[in-house]
Amino acid sequence: MITRGITATVIAMCLIVGSVSAEDKIEKLSSDQTQAQYTRKSMTYVGIGIASGVRILPEALPLVEQGIRPGIELKRFDYNQVDINAFGSIEAFVEALRDYVKKRASDRAAAEAEYEDRFKSARVYAKDVDRIMSSAYLYDIRVNDHSVQPIICYDEVRTNKQGKKVRKEICRPGSPTSPKHRPKMEAKLDLSVTFYHANLTDPNKKPYSLLKELRKHNTDSVSYPGMPRRPKVSSPEAQRAYQARLEEYRRNLPAMQRDAGLQATGGAARGLQAIISKEMKQIPDFQLKTPVQTALSDGVEFMLGQAEGLGLDDTYDVTEFDAAGTKSLIGYVKVRKIGDATGSGGGTPSYAEKVKEKRDFVGGEQLYEHPMIGINFGIHPVFEFTVKDILKDSDTDEVGLYFGGGIHVDWDIANMVHWPEFYLTLDGDFLYLGDYGTESAFLTHWLLGAMKKFYIESLVIAIGLRGGIDYFVVGDDDSGDTLIGGGADLVLGLEYYVSPEFSAYLNLAGRFFTNPLSFTGADANFEMGAHAQLGIRLGV
Repeated sequence: MITRGITATVIAMCLIVGSVSAEDKIEKLSSDQTQAQYTRKSMTYVGIGIASGVRILPEALPLVEQGIRPGIELKRFDYNQVDINAFGSIEAFVEALRDYVKKRASDRAAAEAEYEDRFKSARVYAKDVDRIMSSAYLYDIRVNDHSVQPIICYDEVRTNKQGKKVRKEICRPGSPTSPKHRPKMEAKLDLSVTFYHANLTDPNKKPYSLLKELRKHNTDSVSYPGMPRRPKVSSPEAQRAYQARLEEYRRNLPAMQRDAGLQATGGAARGLQAIISKEMKQIPDFQLKTPVQTALSDGVEFMLGQAEGLGLDDTYDVTEFDAAGTKSLIGYVKVRKIGDATGSGGGTPSYAEKVKEKRDFVGGEQLYEHPMIGINFGIHPVFEFTVKDILKDSDTDEVGLYFGGGIHVDWDIANMVHWPEFYLTLDGDFLYLGDYGTESAFLTHWLLGAMKKFYIESLVIAIGLRGGIDYFVVGDDDSGDTLIGGGADLVLGLEYYVSPEFSAYLNLAGRFFTNPLSFTGADANFEMGAHAQLGIRLGV
């Protein structure tokens, strides 16, 4: 009984002191936005729910949780998980906490006896109360819609406009009925992650308020084994063995489809991690913010670090406030060195490089997190020059000049390799070569590589190396007259940084590729020369 009394007392003290402390912090920060500092918050997960009428296997719910929660539970928070089934709802849970605080003030013994067991059933212990409820943020996951269906894909041969046989992939709903079918399960998932802020001390206000609901949907598919093929020999033994395999496949088909459907559901949830995480960081209560501690000639130092999950290449808005309290943007910085600063003045500061400024930073400016996923998409026209025309014989003196278009995707992997501004790149272009015989000829390249960028404020210099394959196509792309070669590009790029979401670039590359025509026995020239890309890049 003594232990129960101590536990209940600690719960009450933590709830009262923690809640008042959180409110004091909010009031102080709102009174001086120019010195706003992110304070570590607690986040309590209260479970996953299903919208009325939605059908989903019970085994799929843990996969949805495992898929989405890593994108929510960021290092900047302290986390706990609470089972609210004993209370029935979030509102009832928070009301119980509020009621406990109230009863504890008037009749300690009654409050201790009545509420301790109920809190323990919800996995709220004395040692966790302060961490869970100091800032009283809660979140839940809700599956709004979910469907899983079997899909089969197969190749179908058709005749194109030129009278040539072409092969097309066809996909449609259904289970496999032929060994030629490539089966998979497709899962569609619509879910919401909802954040709440609990009110524990003011009985005149609602128990909790809705902070933000993030609703997203995604689709994923997972393949499973296809039907066994008929034996090439027609002996009775071979036919009996085939029939046995076929019967076993049909028996196992429901289980295979079920397992693939579960995997696809989990994959659909995992695919939402990055966008949920980005939008969560944009919620003002959760956004990292801090004053500039020291302004340097090429950047700033500030007191956030490893504890908040700071990452290389993270972007921050640099802002200032006028006398009326109006915030204005004066530049951007990107994190280059992560310290162990705690946010309360201790530890080593982190450093961010200046990448855009409207005026010199002098110190005291306010930094606000500018969340990005770290993927850039670019589109550009392409101009290519080759030493010799690749459609001519090797003894030609004619140069090649080709035009086309291209796309690229850059993925920032700085935190994987511990090197700022290091990117994995995928680049594709499509060039018109001219007439080859009686038909038009095209050359398509797909290249994978790496790129390193260096900032001189808004001017960015990029150096990259990438390699891949090229397709030589005459006439219809599906005609079968596609030949494949290989090669590499050495890239030097210039980029003008306008904002985290937009920049303009010029890439110049030296290119060396084998000529796919050489595989036909033709006396073909190598694709050796240079090409230029002039385009725009969009960041997300």
